Amino acid sequence: ARQLGDRNLEAWILDGIGRSYRDLGDASRSLQNYQAALTIARGLNDPKLIGVVLADMGEEYRINAEFNLALDRHQEALVVARQISPVALGCFGTDASDLEGRVLYELGRVYRDQNEFSLALDYYEQSMSFAEQYSYFALKSTVLSDMGRAYRGQEDYPKALEVYQQALQIANESDDREVAGKTWADLGKVYRDMVDYDNAITAYTNARDIAVEFKNYELAGAVLLDMGQVYRNMNDAESALATYDQALKLGQQSNQPKLAAQAYEGMGDIYRGDSQMAEAQSAYESALAIAEEHSDPDLAGEILIALAKVYRSTGEYEKALAAAQKLGDSDLQEKVLGDIGKVYRDAGQYDRALTLYEDALSFARANEDNVLEAKALGQIADLYRITGEPNRALQAYEDALFISRGLDNPTLEGQLYAGAGNVYQQLTQFDDALVAFENMLDIAIRLND
Repeated sequence: ARQLGDRNLEAWILDGIGRSYRDLGDASRSLQNYQAALTIARGLNDPKLIGVVLADMGEEYRINAEFNLALDRHQEALVVARQISPVALGCFGTDASDLEGRVLYELGRVYRDQNEFSLALDYYEQSMSFAEQYSYFALKSTVLSDMGRAYRGQEDYPKALEVYQQALQIANESDDREVAGKTWADLGKVYRDMVDYDNAITAYTNARDIAVEFKNYELAGAVLLDMGQVYRNMNDAESALATYDQALKLGQQSNQPKLAAQAYEGMGDIYRGDSQMAEAQSAYESALAIAEEHSDPDLAGEILIALAKVYRSTGEYEKALAAAQKLGDSDLQEKVLGDIGKVYRDAGQYDRALTLYEDALSFARANEDNVLEAKALGQIADLYRITGEPNRALQAYEDALFISRGLDNPTLEGQLYAGAGNVYQQLTQFDDALVAFENMLDIAIRLND
């Protein structure tokens, strides 16, 4: 195009390169190419080209959750679109909608992604009017699917079902099996949210079969995970495990490591719910290994939380603590340290228990975690009370209470008053004990405990 001096063709190619980088998840290069295309388009004063590039830029900004920039670009594109006559631009395929219909749809998506469902539906309905006026069936089906998601976001399930069924009818009439598969998956989610599990399973089964038929393994995997959750909600552990096993095999065969990890995680959840801790531990550890190997920190963190709970329930406190520390989960660390400290305390190993509680206190102070600091001080105070060191116990309780009064945690404050009251009794400071117990009672009444 550059050798030929065809600036119009060059701009269209740059826009196409931008879309390719968008699909690769490279926002910076995507926007760089869009901007170059837009500069040429404006120099040529080509409204159709300007509008398409602005719409593509808006979509990139939406994908990256830069919603204000997305709205700005789409609004610019809408102004341009309304200055030109309706013409198929290829926005939704070879028989595509015109630019105005596309931009209205894209504006709806921006608002939907911000959970502003009423505004989203307003733009979707405007786009739908365009699709019906010019018989743009591809646009109509696409908009209906997004309208269904917006209605589902509003928990208006009857309307969501209505528009999804319209989308399914269009897909069937045009023999578009792939769109039908995606629509069945959306219907499954609505039925699941309505707790209509039988219809959810039917819809998901249809979606899975079509997805596998067209080798859309990403959709098939997502559907299988949803089906597994529905079976769990139905307390059908056997079917849930079988479904997660299908997802696991699909993930392994189609090179989807995240799907395989999520399938193992689902199995672990079922086993843990059934108190089959050895099986749960094995499943979670398999899931964690995959998530870490493929650098998925969010999924790895989610699995670590579940795994730490398994370790904690089986008394493998050192492993539980290591998992909690790896996560940086202060609340979980506090629970595990408390568990280990209780084991040492009950075994009469008070020095080891105290060391653990002091470690928790140091961690809390280093991380400026006031809740954990107050809890650790309370545990230290409890230990001093048990070992017959009431003065040291009282000092720890008072330090903990000083912190807890600035927190919105009345349960913790009440527990600390109870401990302090017991120590005051040991010291025969009965007036102080009475004040502490009255404070505890006030909190208990307020909490209806």
